[in-house]
Amino acid sequence: MADFRAAGMADDPKVFLRRALIFLVVLAAVLALVFGINAAMGSNTLNISMRTQSVAGGIGSGSPVILNGAQVGKVQKVSLVSGSDKRVVLAIDKSKVPDKSLLSSALNVSYAPWNLFGISSVILQTNPGGVQLANNSTFYPDTPSDATLTTLLRQLSDTQNEAFAPHLGAVLQQANIITTGLMPIIGVVGKVLQNLADTQRIPTAQTLPVLAQTLAGVNGMIAPFMDALGNFVQWPEPLRPGYTDQQNASMTALSTTFADQLIQLAGGPGLAQLTPTTPIFTELFNRILATFPDATRNGEELQTLIQRIRAAMPNGPNGPVLNIDVIVRGATGGAG
Repeated sequence: MADFRAAGMADDPKVFLRRALIFLVVLAAVLALVFGINAAMGSNTLNISMRTQSVAGGIGSGSPVILNGAQVGKVQKVSLVSGSDKRVVLAIDKSKVPDKSLLSSALNVSYAPWNLFGISSVILQTNPGGVQLANNSTFYPDTPSDATLTTLLRQLSDTQNEAFAPHLGAVLQQANIITTGLMPIIGVVGKVLQNLADTQRIPTAQTLPVLAQTLAGVNGMIAPFMDALGNFVQWPEPLRPGYTDQQNASMTALSTTFADQLIQLAGGPGLAQLTPTTPIFTELFNRILATFPDATRNGEELQTLIQRIRAAMPNGPNGPVLNIDVIVRGATGGAG
């Protein structure tokens, strides 16, 4: 058999085998010592499981775990248990939670961004009560609220697809119709303002004091009006006991008994009862007419006389003036 030993390594193979066994034994002893020390000191990580049916987008292995505003660990893993039930394992650093009673089954859980980049995180909020959570224990929180960036973008997308997209066109069309309908009114207002600017000849410095005086006068007029209105509103009669009943009875009598009697009086049966008095009134009117003969002709002559007097005395600056022509022809003149 060929000898492959190099120079300086002339020992027997049994020596090399013995050395290898010694090295393996020493290595095993060191590893056992290390593991023993770790076991004696205990692990610095507390693993607790959260069972929920709601896990926000972006929550996975390595997502931060926040307790009362401070990061205390990371999500170790997210797994599906059955149906929609999920298990989220939270690895909590014991050194960052000195008071272990804060970790209880009454923890309130929510999902929210941890930094400005929108990294999703598990937010734990302590609540009084509950059972303290030990290593590898499980708690069942209420349905966590989701305020992560992923959920926000999904809600914006749903709003766009379900609200804005189907109805925005109709809203814009309605706004266009309303705006078009208001354009004539706006045009009229602009035309009125333009006419006011074109026709104003008095400076504003003169018109504003007059307007102020007018408003002051209106204010002085409104005060007595409001006093009168107040006295009318404070009229005590309706507050008198029995007034409302008497008012209702009066309105009922006017609308029923009085109205029926008025209809009977002005109707055919009522007028028929006046028929026997017709000859008496006819004879009376005839006697009055015979007492004033030619009354029509006298009235016409009187009217003609009044018209002629008015024509002879037209109205002047200082009242009626008699309009006459004086004839002095043939009269002797004399020097005064």
